[in-house]
Amino acid sequence: MNGKKDNEIFVHPSTDVLAIAEARAFANIAKNVASNTSIDSDPGEYLAYLVNAGLAIELYLKAIMIAGRNGKVTLGHDLTKLYDELPAFLSDPLEDCYSTIRKQKIGEIKITALTLRQDTLPLPEGKVKVPNYATFKEAINSLRNEFTHARYFFERVNSEDWGTFYYPPHVFEALVFALDGAYEHYKKGGFG
Repeated sequence: MNGKKDNEIFVHPSTDVLAIAEARAFANIAKNVASNTSIDSDPGEYLAYLVNAGLAIELYLKAIMIAGRNGKVTLGHDLTKLYDELPAFLSDPLEDCYSTIRKQKIGEIKITALTLRQDTLPLPEGKVKVPNYATFKEAINSLRNEFTHARYFFERVNSEDWGTFYYPPHVFEALVFALDGAYEHYKKGGFG
């Protein structure tokens, strides 16, 4: 055994440079979508935003992972699992940076529930749970699968149930800000 898990691959250690460039590009696309989206926009706009924002967060996590683990990267899209793979010493700086920017960035959270029903039955009581975005870790946990849920929305939207999506651009912006700062600090030899 070489110590490699089934859900890991090794890439060239400098691949983090491409991963961070792509993360920033997806973050910019998401920001542009958000700036052209209003609270009354079509759900397709929110889904497009969530795909780009979620992919940006995923790539930020993987860029930091590649840089810090000499090219070893964990596969998958679950943001919580990827976050848990980061070195423990990054937790406090990410939390501090996220907390600082979240205090400055307050915004609405749009909740959209989609279904393919012919009737207009109301969303069952208790179905919508407001996510917790108070800390970096809680935000990552709350948004852990939004990328795949939005990208493959048709797997969650059917005639039997409602598919619920959350649109918190200010939360994604704070996550991106914290991750970008952590990546830059890490690359410059910060954190010890």
